[in-house]
Amino acid sequence: MRDELYQILTAPRDTDREIRDLTEQIYTLMWITVPGAIRYDTPKVQTSPEDKMAFMSGEVDELQRKLVELCKRRRREEDAIKGLINLCIDLDITERQVIKWRYLHRQSWARIANELATTERWAYMIHKSATCKLEAFLGLQGNKM
Repeated sequence: MRDELYQILTAPRDTDREIRDLTEQIYTLMWITVPGAIRYDTPKVQTSPEDKMAFMSGEVDELQRKLVELCKRRRREEDAIKGLINLCIDLDITERQVIKWRYLHRQSWARIANELATTERWAYMIHKSATCKLEAFLGLQGNKM
């Protein structure tokens, strides 16, 4: 059960990493299409500039479509976390805040502790309590199906 909860909570972070990588690929391709740009880190193509530009434009369009799909996936993953937090009635307000700050807003433990006016160790303890309750909730949901 712990793996399932971990996967749900960290999915938006992993998708963000994919979005950053894809965005970098798009910028690289866009630089390649700039007329007169000399790039030494890309393969040379023995075609006319118009052919090269048309090919690269098509590649950029395809990557942008993938980027839109990744953004939609990240939104669904964030909504799943919000739904899980809202459905689990065992969580108190502080535990909900810690989960939201950590997994939706990607805050550091130091920042979370500062927001709660407590120590990082206490923030970890609240997080542990919240994840145990969420695991129990997911276990009960799995038994109902």
